[in-house]
Amino acid sequence: MTASRIPRSLVLLVVLAVPGGLVPAARSSAQTSRAHAESVHVDVHLDLGGWHGTFGVGARADVPVVPDGLLETPDVPDSLVVSAGAELLFWDYYQHHHESDFGIAPLVAAQWNFYVSDRWSLLAELGIAILFGDYWHHHHHHRHDDDHPHAHAHIYPDVFLGLGARYHFGSRNALLLRVSWPAGLQVGLVF
Repeated sequence: MTASRIPRSLVLLVVLAVPGGLVPAARSSAQTSRAHAESVHVDVHLDLGGWHGTFGVGARADVPVVPDGLLETPDVPDSLVVSAGAELLFWDYYQHHHESDFGIAPLVAAQWNFYVSDRWSLLAELGIAILFGDYWHHHHHHRHDDDHPHAHAHIYPDVFLGLGARYHFGSRNALLLRVSWPAGLQVGLVF
C-alpha cells in the first residue's frame, strides 16, 4: 500500500463519524456505556486494506477489566477491556496482481473505550500481534525463490495499534470502523 492511501483511511473514519454527532452527552451515553461495558462482546470484521496491501478477516472477544473506566468524570464515560482475537490476512493482495502471502496474526490488546454520545463510542488500542507467515521474509529477501533455504513460514512479533469508532444500534450491537497496524482498515459488527 502506498503512503497516499493511509490518510484516506483516516479521512474515512472522520467523515463517517463527525456527521453522526460526536458530541459529549453524558446522560445518554451513560446508559450505552453501562450496557456495553459490563459484558463480553465479540466483533467480526473485514480487513479492507492495510499498510502492505492486506486483505482478510478477523474476530475479537472484548472482556471488561475496568467497566467503570479510568476517568473520574461523568462527562465522557469510559471503560477498559482486554481485546483478544486473530486476523487471517493475505499480504500484498492488491499490490502484486492478486498474488499474496497468507498469514495469521493472533493478538491481544488493551482497549480504552470512550462513550461520547448515545450512539457513538471511540476506542484506542495498544497491544501485541504475533504474525505467522512468510510475507516479511519473502518481501525483504527472496520473495519468489521457493527453493531458497529460508523461504518457509516465519514468526514475527509486532506492536498492535488501533483507533476506531462504533455506531451503537442496540444495547449490545454496533457497527465497527477501525484503523489499525498491521491489519489496516477494518469494518465489522459487534455482538
